[in-house]
Amino acid sequence: MSAEQIYLVEMTGANAAGTLTVFRYSTGLGYTTLGTDTPAHTYYAPRVTNPGLYELSCHGGAKTYGLAGVGYGTIELQNPDGALDSLIDYGFDGQTCRILIGTEGAAYSTFTAIFTGTMDQPFTGIKSMRVNIRDVLQNLDVPLQTVKYAGTNSLPDGLEGTADDLKGKPKPLLWGYVNDVTPPQPNTSRLIYQLSCERFLDAIFYSEGEPPVEIDRIPWTVSVKDQGEAMTAGSEKNITQFGAGSTDLSFTVDTGTNVVTTGSAHSYTNGDGVSVLSVGGTLPAPLVDTSPYFARSTGGSTLTLHPTKADAVANTNVIDITTAGSGTLTISNNRTALGCWDWCNDSTAGFYFRLGNSPTGQITADVVNPFGSSSGVLYSVSGLFASAVIYAVPSQSQSTGTSYQPVTQPYEAGGLYIDTETTVLKAIEPALNSCGFYVAGITADPSFLGNIIIGLIGTRSTTSLTLTEPEIIDLERVPSEDETRGIPCWRVTVNYGRKYTTLTRDQLAGSLSEADIAAYAQEWRSVSATDTDVLDQYPNAPEIIRYSVTTDAAEAQTEADRVLAQCGVRRDIYKCTVAASLTRGIGLGMRISLTYPRFSMGSGVLFWILGMTPNYADETTELLLWK
Repeated sequence: MSAEQIYLVEMTGANAAGTLTVFRYSTGLGYTTLGTDTPAHTYYAPRVTNPGLYELSCHGGAKTYGLAGVGYGTIELQNPDGALDSLIDYGFDGQTCRILIGTEGAAYSTFTAIFTGTMDQPFTGIKSMRVNIRDVLQNLDVPLQTVKYAGTNSLPDGLEGTADDLKGKPKPLLWGYVNDVTPPQPNTSRLIYQLSCERFLDAIFYSEGEPPVEIDRIPWTVSVKDQGEAMTAGSEKNITQFGAGSTDLSFTVDTGTNVVTTGSAHSYTNGDGVSVLSVGGTLPAPLVDTSPYFARSTGGSTLTLHPTKADAVANTNVIDITTAGSGTLTISNNRTALGCWDWCNDSTAGFYFRLGNSPTGQITADVVNPFGSSSGVLYSVSGLFASAVIYAVPSQSQSTGTSYQPVTQPYEAGGLYIDTETTVLKAIEPALNSCGFYVAGITADPSFLGNIIIGLIGTRSTTSLTLTEPEIIDLERVPSEDETRGIPCWRVTVNYGRKYTTLTRDQLAGSLSEADIAAYAQEWRSVSATDTDVLDQYPNAPEIIRYSVTTDAAEAQTEADRVLAQCGVRRDIYKCTVAASLTRGIGLGMRISLTYPRFSMGSGVLFWILGMTPNYADETTELLLWK
């Protein structure tokens, strides 16, 4: 290592009172910041023997697919005098750690941060201290869902399940568009189901360097089905109405004015959903018991009925009541009509729906986008990723304006449904794998240091580094760890459009078509891309099978074509060792050019960086390169 090049290590620890202290150490002979620096006149003790050897990886080793997991490394500090022994009384686990590089004696402001992440608790010996460091993906290796059913229902009231059914189970989360999920039933008395404990949004999306935002252009639509047959949607309720019983009032009608008069004062507001019932008689025409209506208050005990909530609010399309009806007539502000389902989309409690009568068989639900992608941005893969992070780790997702390095990609109609205990990383893995994305928390790019980045190998169009023979210390072809073992594949199958619940013929309504019955028997639909010519050179060429969160056949086909183009030809992987100084500012996914007189590289070959392993002891960096 050059005598002028030093490393600074900054470790944040908390004492028993929670007070934070930054402990500062350096390589070399020590370092003191200048009076003009921030912080000024601050000493870094010369105790660093290894300034944090760590690995950077897109997909984990010599692979081009899948998540690499949390990046890790180790800092070693000399401690023969026991001066660091007192650090064991501080809490370092999960606290911030930074590593910087610069010139001895230079201003602190000229030093470059090369690592920002977290730490484990240090291990102290009589000669040294070791500190394991983790990149910021550690922040996502945490439970996705900590909100669980309390099991406190006092039936028929409550939305938390009972001690005998849902207590302790995680509440479901749903983002995007999914097919035939089976939601839990947090209130069996009132036939209430919960699709998500997160309010349904129109979409979450982010683009080039911007933080995630909600957009309002693309609505969602829920379809509730009994035995695979769609039920009639009723009306939207607020959370107070949803967990409570109905309030029933007798009523009469004026066929001349279409005014409904209740037996006592009502509390309806404009747009409230209502149901009408007849006991031992006939409802006024054209009212029917199985249809939802919406009230508009015209006085303390008078109202009009409208076919939609919007009509009730705007006072349009008053229902023309032609007969007075007979028997006891009842209007209810919180009753779900027979054969229908009402819903609640609460900003805190999430999305519920309630049935008007006991189901015949299995209840499932779709959450779909009723419009095509031409209507605007849907739930993209990157949007699903942002949704999970925003929900579980808001500090990570919104602490800076560039918490992500977004990648443009065409897949815009995806969804995730999670109803089991899992981590954020595991939850978003299916979405990222849908298009071959990698996610990393360590980057050599200072503009994204300390932030989560997602990317796609092979998409960079500019060359960030050019290497020639004099600069190459070592070069070695290594075996691929992909499922193909580096052999070109001849077919790629992408499974998409998952049905979270499959049903057999005897579990389905008799009204369904044979096509619908057949579809319910399959968890996945699939598309393929093939190149049989590969088999001429590689008779045992493998087939690749991938799973996608998309619900769109065209998007699945696009992905199958992309993977075949990537994996249907020979793609070598090399390890290349160079001086560390050449790789400053070079990061995962970047494209480089390598020229070498062997291995058919004499005219230069383009590679993409799959991984990086810096070695501070000898000032080299090992690059893992994909051709």
